[in-house]
Amino acid sequence: TVSPKASALQCAACHGTTSTPATQMNLKSMGYTMKAAQSVVCAQCHGNKSMPSFTSLHSKHVTSKGYDCSFCHTFSRATERGLKTTK
Repeated sequence: TVSPKASALQCAACHGTTSTPATQMNLKSMGYTMKAAQSVVCAQCHGNKSMPSFTSLHSKHVTSKGYDCSFCHTFSRATERGLKTTK
């Protein structure tokens, strides 16, 4: 059964945010982690910038630019999603 739209979970319920941990899943325990501290990972490609929401960040890097998860995380989705592993 699918819940009504008003009862749908928000992205942060599973993914969490920098200030609020996820309440539905523990992605870290499942192996979905950043490969280093956020400041280190982000500095790989650009200088210090303000942190947007998860959906905005994901949309820019994965949806728009086609970068693989492995740029920032300890896992990859390159093969199954046709993402780039190099710039």
